[in-house]
Amino acid sequence: MGAEQQQALSLQWAFGFSCDLNNGVADVSESGQHKICYVAAHTAVIYDRIERQQMVLQGHCNPITCLAVTEDKSVLVTADAGDDAMVVLWRTATGQPAHTIHSPFPGGCVAMDLSADGLLIVLLSAPTTFETDEGTVTEQSIG
Repeated sequence: MGAEQQQALSLQWAFGFSCDLNNGVADVSESGQHKICYVAAHTAVIYDRIERQQMVLQGHCNPITCLAVTEDKSVLVTADAGDDAMVVLWRTATGQPAHTIHSPFPGGCVAMDLSADGLLIVLLSAPTTFETDEGTVTEQSIG
């Protein structure tokens, strides 16, 4: 193997998308480009309609539940729900993660939105159920 590090699997192309996700497709076109981003299970895909190329954004351990993009289309945000949930801010030009928030809530996120300037992210947690002396309590948080 030498100095090269080999991966067991390498995703080359994603067929299909997560159709049950609200707002699961976003326009990420900048300055004359024709690109969209969509979710396919644990992966976000930026598809260039002119070049017919995909850029796969991988890193989530759970299926992606939320997708949002800044108004200037420079940053894409994805979030998931489940164990080891995370929120990832991606640079749309390169497909590289700019920032990752690990375990934003127990159970992850079920909804998300961005402010118009992209400086604020609003997250809605997945419902968390726990037992108390008074019975079962279900809690949901906004952050």
